Amino acid sequence: MEYGEEKLSSLLLMVGVMPSVVGYDYIKSAVKLYGECEGNMNLICSRIASKNVVTKGSVERNIRTAILTAYNRGYLTRLNDLLGFNVINKTDKLTSKEFIAIVAEYVNFSHAFPSLK
Repeated sequence: MEYGEEKLSSLLLMVGVMPSVVGYDYIKSAVKLYGECEGNMNLICSRIASKNVVTKGSVERNIRTAILTAYNRGYLTRLNDLLGFNVINKTDKLTSKEFIAIVAEYVNFSHAFPSLK
């Protein structure tokens, strides 16, 4: 398991993105590709789609569904506790890109912020 993989899996579980949904693996892949693709979700989803032999639309839909499921269950607000400030409230919905950006920043840069470990 590469550095950050365990932290990424733990974070996704903590915020309610369950491994039983297809979007879970796509989100993990998207987080890993985020920096390389400079946050370009079209490119990220295209690469994930090519790798998994599915359509880009399917990747986008599965990512969105996984995030919305966690949101509807009220788990995404746990990001606030983890980060120490309000990123999301119960009436706001994060876009797929916003969610992936927050998770990517946390996984890749939490070493710079001891309070985030």
